[in-house]
Amino acid sequence: MKRILLIILTMATGLCLNAQEIANIGKKINVISPEINGNQVTFRLEAPDAQSVQVNGTMNEEYTIINIYGGEARACRPADMVKNDKGIWEYTCTVSPDWYNYCFIVDGVPTLDPANPLMQRDGHDRLNAFLVKGEYSENYSEANERGNLHFVWYDSPSLNSNRRMVIYTPYGYEENTDQRYPVLYLFHGGMRDEEQWSDLGLVRQILDNRIEKGEAVPMIVVMPNIDPNYQAVDFLMLPGYEYEYKDKLSFGQGFLESLKEDIIPYVESHYRVIPDKAHRAVSGFSMGGGTTINAALTYPELFDYMMPMASGMGKSQENIDRLLRFKEAGYKLIWIGCGDDDTAFDGAKSMDELLTELDMPHTFYVTPGGHAWYNCRHYLNTYAPLLFRD
Repeated sequence: MKRILLIILTMATGLCLNAQEIANIGKKINVISPEINGNQVTFRLEAPDAQSVQVNGTMNEEYTIINIYGGEARACRPADMVKNDKGIWEYTCTVSPDWYNYCFIVDGVPTLDPANPLMQRDGHDRLNAFLVKGEYSENYSEANERGNLHFVWYDSPSLNSNRRMVIYTPYGYEENTDQRYPVLYLFHGGMRDEEQWSDLGLVRQILDNRIEKGEAVPMIVVMPNIDPNYQAVDFLMLPGYEYEYKDKLSFGQGFLESLKEDIIPYVESHYRVIPDKAHRAVSGFSMGGGTTINAALTYPELFDYMMPMASGMGKSQENIDRLLRFKEAGYKLIWIGCGDDDTAFDGAKSMDELLTELDMPHTFYVTPGGHAWYNCRHYLNTYAPLLFRD
């Protein structure tokens, strides 16, 4: 009898716990947020007991701050929301077509929008996202023909570690077994990781759309973790995952050898790629842009395409010599993208001037705005159709 009672009690406890879990997961959301009507976006949060609610995101006004390195950076200014008589806070704004990230700030504490299932990660920050459709953002939606993302572990003898990278393969890669593909090596920025381009950067969506429309050559994209001190994204809790941000700006120091000796050989032995200079490109944002420049100029025999974003170089004799070696090796494209309010703009402009003085054909693509992912996505979407054209 005691055994039967114990079984019944155990089952009842389990059912109560399960019911509680379902109740928590299934909590009713009484608002629509964000509600998008054309270019008008309304945010809502049901928080009747809150004293103050704001919404902050890339749709808001930008302003200048001083970052942890003592330099200037851009931040977004929070907008106040207004509470109605039902305890629902609202804020409406008008924005242009683009992809946006945001969060709420409830009584000073950042929080996600419970009504919006679309979330992304920017470093340690979790953010909601939404898309305002239009010509500018047409390649940010899901295409009909979608490629795949592969989360790959590989051995790196150069860095004495087992490391992680994300690899995009285009639609049809698995079926078209006789086809070989060019490769874009794409690097994240400082204090970020190997998942940033596939998450915030919308790599798959952008390339899926461009390729489906016949506007870009089908290609493979390799997105490694470029920080030599960390094997992978820190939420995997590998040894060393607890770091100080100030240790994160390596600009490829220690990584470049691994790129040549470990990453490229792994990709070329595990994927159907065209293993030559004419079918390799290198690009990256911010610290990844500096790593892009260093990779291309250190190994001019490996890359025909160099596309740094939000990065540049000074007019030192060493840089002149490195660029001349790249010129002598032959190249097909140098493409520099930078916002006119970007903290890296002076370096990008200096590189543009230096390339002009050395009679090296290139593109200097300047856009409005600062050091931000909205520009990164736009740059990838812009230069992708230029790659690997015979």
